[in-house]
Amino acid sequence: NRDTASDRQMRMKKMEHARLSLAYTIVATCIIVTGCSGSGGANDSQDLGTTSITDSNAAEESNANEESVNNPEIVEDIANPQQPDNATADAISDATATIENSAESSSESAETNSDTASSISTTPTIETEAVPDNPSVPDPLVQNTTQVVFDITVPAFMSNALLVQLRWGDIETNAAWVGDEFWSTTLELPTATEETLNVTFFDDNGAVELASFEQAFRTGTNAAETFTITTDQFDASLFDTDQDGVSNLDELIAGTDPSVDEDSLLEIRDSFSVIVNSRTTVSRELEAAIGTVRPFFDEFDTETATGDPNRPLFMVGSTNIDANGNGTYSLGTSFGSSSATDAGTRTRSDNSITWDAGHSSFMDGTQYANSFINTVTVENDGTVRFVQETDGSSSDFYTDIWTSSSDLIAERVEGTSLCKPIAGTTTGTFTTNRGSNNTFITRTITKETDEPYWRVTEQDSNDTGVEVNEFFIRDLFILDSRDDDPFDRYFFCDFVEFE
Repeated sequence: NRDTASDRQMRMKKMEHARLSLAYTIVATCIIVTGCSGSGGANDSQDLGTTSITDSNAAEESNANEESVNNPEIVEDIANPQQPDNATADAISDATATIENSAESSSESAETNSDTASSISTTPTIETEAVPDNPSVPDPLVQNTTQVVFDITVPAFMSNALLVQLRWGDIETNAAWVGDEFWSTTLELPTATEETLNVTFFDDNGAVELASFEQAFRTGTNAAETFTITTDQFDASLFDTDQDGVSNLDELIAGTDPSVDEDSLLEIRDSFSVIVNSRTTVSRELEAAIGTVRPFFDEFDTETATGDPNRPLFMVGSTNIDANGNGTYSLGTSFGSSSATDAGTRTRSDNSITWDAGHSSFMDGTQYANSFINTVTVENDGTVRFVQETDGSSSDFYTDIWTSSSDLIAERVEGTSLCKPIAGTTTGTFTTNRGSNNTFITRTITKETDEPYWRVTEQDSNDTGVEVNEFFIRDLFILDSRDDDPFDRYFFCDFVEFE
């Protein structure tokens, strides 16, 4: 059945309403999404709405148009379309307001987007270049580090504030105490790399340097290795805070303060003797008795009157020295109840003279005995050396025992055949039971050629404890006799055999 003209007219109105609604929707979408506005946008929307009608509706509209030409009522309706009812008008008004609001928001958004785009467009473009291969960058698949264990044995010294510091190049660390003199630390170091290795041993938590080790150390290429440092590789002489010639380590071991020069506080005496208790010297009793003629032979047996007619002096002796300076000497004397004997053998060897001799005596109720081996050497450069070993004793109500050992460098005393010690070392011991305590004394006397004084150190041990005494002396004598005999103070060194 064909639609009536009234039906077609109704459909035309509905199509018109739908077309207007679609146009409003398209305009709103355009404004929100693209920012379009103005009449052009509306026209575009209307055109788009017109082209969005389906083919079937277009066909119906075409038929309706043909029919409206023949129907004056339809033509009038089209020319003067009816106004929409109230509900439709309200809907269209609301849609229009929404579209206008959306258009304003879209316009502001468009301006913001435009400014942002302008900002982005003026930002300079950063061009990146490909990073070339760097051969210094470690290969993660290659062993680039090695774990080094440092085992360290420091000099023996007891303290609760010791510290061992290790430095290799710019890397610095403290070693850990293992026990006794043993310390250790482990470092992760680059392989096949050489740096100076320094290990310093401290006391007082790093305030006092005691000893140091230093040398170049190059790591290997293995994953791990061990480096050992021993006690004898440390040098303690590098650290002498008070510059008194004794290292900090030796001072602390001895119980002295390494920051104070104790020498400045010591007493300076005039002289001291190598032989403190002996009554005999080689120069006075032996060398002076054989003269300077070679060969030399002499024997005697004499009696000499004294102030006491009942006590003459008896002397018996002999000398037998050959042309080379080798031989023997002896002398015995007696006076009343007192007696003394000196005897010895003289030996020449190249540029030295040696006496192996002894002395014994009894005087005023006291028995003395003393033996010694004495060698005087004259070097080719004129240097004179005195070496002597002695031991002796005396006894009456008490007993004294002594020993001494000397190795000295000497210079000639101008105008004499004697030499004076100027440097070297002499040590001695003395034991006695005199007094209320048994006493044992050790003595050391030392001097370098460039030092002004001899240093004397005595340690006196008895039943009540130990006392240490130190002082300086200007001159060291062989025997400090009461009559200042030069043959006691110095020693004979101008031998006829070496002229």
